[in-house]
Amino acid sequence: MTVLMIVSSSEHAGKTMLCAGLGRYWQNSGRKVGYFEPVFSAEDKTASEGKSVALVRQVLASTETAEAISPLVLDSTISLKAAFASASQDKDIMIIEGSLARAELVASSIGARVLVVHDYAYDLEIALPEYAKLSGKLVGIVLNKIPAKKLSSAAKAAEDAMAKVGLKLLGAVPEDRILAALSVGDLADVLQGKILNNSEKTTDLIENFMMGSSTFDRGATYYQRKSNKAVLVWGERPGFRKAALASLPQVALLTSTRCVVISDSAVPLPAIQQKALEKGVPLISVPGKLPEVITRLEEAMAGISFTQEQKMPHLLEMLPRVFNKALLTGEFNHG
Repeated sequence: MTVLMIVSSSEHAGKTMLCAGLGRYWQNSGRKVGYFEPVFSAEDKTASEGKSVALVRQVLASTETAEAISPLVLDSTISLKAAFASASQDKDIMIIEGSLARAELVASSIGARVLVVHDYAYDLEIALPEYAKLSGKLVGIVLNKIPAKKLSSAAKAAEDAMAKVGLKLLGAVPEDRILAALSVGDLADVLQGKILNNSEKTTDLIENFMMGSSTFDRGATYYQRKSNKAVLVWGERPGFRKAALASLPQVALLTSTRCVVISDSAVPLPAIQQKALEKGVPLISVPGKLPEVITRLEEAMAGISFTQEQKMPHLLEMLPRVFNKALLTGEFNHG
């Protein structure tokens, strides 16, 4: 059985994305794949129970319970081995998600190899000495969230830096609008908003954001500049409130719009709500002035995680282009 532990040294680096993507990829090649995320303290147990475990269970159609997949092991090698043995029965490949700090313990206890996901926003050369401590168990590093214009140069620089400490680059993943997208439901949650209509559209992915035009003379041409977007409009600003609650959403609804967000807990006129219902575009009324709403949105985007299964087709299409073939084979020697 192949056992691969995927770790990172920072939050939101892309571990769950890689676990889900590789797991489904290997399943599609006919292998039985399991997922395991051990928890080492009661405090971490509460924090870990959530979207990552639920997503990977869903992606892999796992029949194991969440408790079996993400057990509380309390730093005990014995309990870790027992829990892993139970979760890995009849599997060809086991994927373990965890932190860099726990990599040595877990890898040594259950014979796993380790893959590091490194966020491009953090200095790679500073992190490499820490990664190199796992060189006996490390299969390589995936560099994630690279600005598209820097992809080639960043990959070459990373390969050169890694070669100096005997490590390999196994993947270079560019920033991607779809992989970084929020769903309509996620957007409503982070903005503490109320979805006024078309709640069945909460899983739709938002690839772009636009500010509602602040003038009355801009029409569909303005909103056609971006597709699959969320439009943020004023609900509070004097002089624009009437536009925000009347003409602007109506114009935006004529283009490729995932949802319309209206600040200050404002509610559009009934005619606009009816038009949105007909077009299948959710209207989200959110508290706070628009600058506050934008700040909350920026904070949410900075900490976005891969938690939507509907991103999987796009991710699976990307894998052969951005990952080393050796990683995609799933054949790692145990060490």
